[in-house]
Amino acid sequence: MSEQDGASERAYIKYLISHLRCPVCDQRYTTDDILLIEHKDELWCMAIACPECETRALVFALVKSDEAQAEPLTDLTAEELASFAEREPITTDDVLDFHDYLRDYRGDMAELLGNEP
Repeated sequence: MSEQDGASERAYIKYLISHLRCPVCDQRYTTDDILLIEHKDELWCMAIACPECETRALVFALVKSDEAQAEPLTDLTAEELASFAEREPITTDDVLDFHDYLRDYRGDMAELLGNEP
């Protein structure tokens, strides 16, 4: 990677993180709140500190070049992927219905998943 490519990647990473918000106080980070710890190939490791509440965190980012068209990361088999591709997307109503079901549910996890002995 050329020095110019590295500089543009650093700028891109800082730009992305500066658009994140602190999970504790919801404050946005600035580029000054980001410290690059390590950069190896496509993996970036950074420390961030909230300017408001001083919460500290580590951020790991994987930045792939446009040429590297990666396969999706999954542990599903080809048959499982095909099975899910044929199903209708989950709707907001589906999520709300399941939330209502779980709110009143009194069984255990094995029973919920149908794995009762």
